[in-house]
Amino acid sequence: MTTVRRGDARWGGLAALARGGSATASLTSALSGAYASAVGIACLAAFPEGGPLVRIACWIWIASGLALASGAVAAGRRFPVRAGATLILATSLGVSGVVAGAASLPQLLTPLLLAPAAAAYLGWTLRPRAARGAFGVILAAHVAALAANPLVWRVAAEYPWLVAFGFLSCVIVLELSVAIAVEMRRATRVDPLTGAWNRRGLEFHVARMRREGGGRVWIATVDLDGLKRVNDAHGHAAGDAMLRGNAAAWTRALASRGIVARWGGDEFVFAFRAGDGDEALEVVDAVRRASPHAASIGVTELGSGSLADAVRAADVEMYRDKRGRAGGTAALPPAPAAPPQGPLTKRTSFTTLWIVAAGVVAVSALVSLATAVSAAGAAISTVNAALAITVAVTIAVRRRPLPSWAAIGWVLFVMCANLGHAAVAPRVELLVQLLFLIPLTTSVLGTFASRRAARLAAAAVAVVFAGAEGAAYALTDDIGLLPAVVAFSTGWILLESILLARDGLARAANTDDLTGAVNRRGLEAELGLRIRRARRRGQQLAVAAIDFDGFKAINDRHGHLRGDDALRGAVSAWRMRLRRGDVIARVGGDEFVIVLPAADEQDAHRILALLRRGAAEPWSWGVAMLRAGDTADALLERADLALLAARGISPG
Repeated sequence: MTTVRRGDARWGGLAALARGGSATASLTSALSGAYASAVGIACLAAFPEGGPLVRIACWIWIASGLALASGAVAAGRRFPVRAGATLILATSLGVSGVVAGAASLPQLLTPLLLAPAAAAYLGWTLRPRAARGAFGVILAAHVAALAANPLVWRVAAEYPWLVAFGFLSCVIVLELSVAIAVEMRRATRVDPLTGAWNRRGLEFHVARMRREGGGRVWIATVDLDGLKRVNDAHGHAAGDAMLRGNAAAWTRALASRGIVARWGGDEFVFAFRAGDGDEALEVVDAVRRASPHAASIGVTELGSGSLADAVRAADVEMYRDKRGRAGGTAALPPAPAAPPQGPLTKRTSFTTLWIVAAGVVAVSALVSLATAVSAAGAAISTVNAALAITVAVTIAVRRRPLPSWAAIGWVLFVMCANLGHAAVAPRVELLVQLLFLIPLTTSVLGTFASRRAARLAAAAVAVVFAGAEGAAYALTDDIGLLPAVVAFSTGWILLESILLARDGLARAANTDDLTGAVNRRGLEAELGLRIRRARRRGQQLAVAAIDFDGFKAINDRHGHLRGDDALRGAVSAWRMRLRRGDVIARVGGDEFVIVLPAADEQDAHRILALLRRGAAEPWSWGVAMLRAGDTADALLERADLALLAARGISPG
């Protein structure tokens, strides 16, 4: 490892959804495999007229699904990505074999309705390019199987849009899964305060820089000078603005050379490329000039060692830099706009996806309008097409995806419109379209709606669909009950899998990497929930702001790794003594918030004194009680002021 100093003559020339979601991923894989096998067994029992090739293909399908389920259960953690994708491909190839030999419309539809589940699994599990490639193989196999089946030619001749709609709905499910997975993975790697990468994001990007090659990689550690004084004099809101301003300036200065990651409270790490030590120091100087606030910086080459070793070596140089000059405090930078919070904020992929989805719905409605056999059906199709076109144009003009409530409302309207049309004008193609709309609808519900709302909406769709199919009882023999059961089962499996994955990824995104406490993003959600619950139950709520005394000296004397150990130990000790419903949040380097539901001010001080007794490192606290009309920000601000008062500091 090469350490860079001035005058030194040695200068040299989440496929995962989220690390924390391994149990969730194992359960999702097991669920997918078991469900695929169950559908295969149902097909084998329901359609005994299939020939030997169909039965062989069906057994391949069943065996592959069982292998996926048993393998995931045996692993008890995230199932190996390649193994899962291989088994999904094998299952889908078995499905294609059954499709090729299907002798009736129900026998043809039932296996094809598994395609959305395969698309979602690949989208959540693989990287975008690999997911699209794998699903392309599945679609090619299905197309070949359909082309080999004479029944398909008769169906396609009578309902040409039907086949295209089925495939397009599967592609939309795939792209929705890919876009959500990308955004939610990103959410687990981004610091919610500054918009810089967090430790997990830094590790990810450093690993990628190593894989890609293209030059030597350097690690710089950065420590803002005087942030503690700013927090004490002006409050943590001013310090937060300073952190955001510096992170934004550093990101602009590094540009395409590298990344900025927040390592701790006022400690950041840069990872960038440079040809040699001189060039690395030029990059550091450019960053220093761009910084709106004085900072100490140390730099070292990553080399073949670990990232932790490089950070430790750069830390030594950073403290050498700090001791070698006087750290000043520049004027407070203006607070930039808050960075995007949480998943689903990336505009380009979701914008394009929603426009395509609206276009597909519009074409489908226009086809239904052209072939309508009743005035009511024509009216429903006209409204459906007009709304879909309006949605597409609105998204294109706004250049951003639909708000969550609008996405849910529009998709439910599309589903209900098609259900209404099928009820007033029973036609085979309308019911088949509905079968493929169901997994798409539940995917959107699982993505955007709360757990309870998603399940209630999906159950309502099931009830209305049953009514529509009852109204079209004359077509029941043509479609069969098994495809409807499989469509809803697939939709519900997708819904539950997305909810499981979303919850696991949300936990990872809302958890501080270092201590395991919730981070700022998690505190916003948890505190808001506790405030609403306290008001609903008429209970008191105490919030304590905690700041370690002299923590900066620990880092300066022993390095940031010693400080990290102290923070981890403190949170571990607090967690053992607090109640199950209490919340511990890390909101800065050595700044924490503890939320104490159903506790008055006296109880809160007693609990904090108990936690403080025997602590390895000293810390101070301030308590604020929930008042009528309080927002979460107002409550936290009063706790912050109480902390400053407890330390004898007058803000401002």
